[in-house]
Amino acid sequence: MPRISLHSEISSESIETAVKDEIPITFESPFWDRLHDIITLQGKEYSPTSVNTLRVIEVVGLAFLTGALFYDVGNDTTATGFGRVNSLLFFSVTLWTFTRMYTAVGSDFIWYNNLKQKVSERSHSLGPVCFGRIFVVVASKSWWPFIYVIVSFPLAGIIGDWKDVMTIAMFLCLSNICYISIGSCLGVLFPSIPYNMIISILISQTSLVAAGFYTTLPIYLSGIRYISPVFWTFSGIVKMSYTWSDT
Repeated sequence: MPRISLHSEISSESIETAVKDEIPITFESPFWDRLHDIITLQGKEYSPTSVNTLRVIEVVGLAFLTGALFYDVGNDTTATGFGRVNSLLFFSVTLWTFTRMYTAVGSDFIWYNNLKQKVSERSHSLGPVCFGRIFVVVASKSWWPFIYVIVSFPLAGIIGDWKDVMTIAMFLCLSNICYISIGSCLGVLFPSIPYNMIISILISQTSLVAAGFYTTLPIYLSGIRYISPVFWTFSGIVKMSYTWSDT
């Protein structure tokens, strides 16, 4: 009987207060509201570093320089022209792979260490922050390959159907996102930027060699090319650049 009377004195309000105190503050608000807030915050912090005048000058300038160096190679039907077209395609693949991964390593390492502090202080919840970060990074960096292709490929004479040109840009865009994602994972998983850079170089060079462009891989290693993003990207843009009647 004393137990029953003791429990009866505990009000439902006190129980709710006790449970509420044990729940992190970050989970009190709906997920989508928090995600919207995080996207807005991350956009203000991240976008100025990836979408700015200097970045436009860099991408457009590289596109014009590439188009000038490979000017009109698409209309050169000789063996030399064929080789130069392949050089352009391979250069375009490498431009939107490793160089973008290296910058992601450092920036996401700094971002993740700041994130751990915010989560420990319960000022942000982990789910919306990660999804918001992914959305902002993809939105800020995915469309640059399209500008590069639209400017450089017409100058190089590699243009026919604009649908094919956009498909080539999409391949480069997906490759870009893939290597940025790898760099982001390295920045999050390893304890220092120097270690991250060493590992990122190993991954980038391994994926490049595994694609089989520099040398023929031994039979027992030939299957490794299928896990190389470079192999799939280059194969895709080569198929889009030529028709079945090209020899």
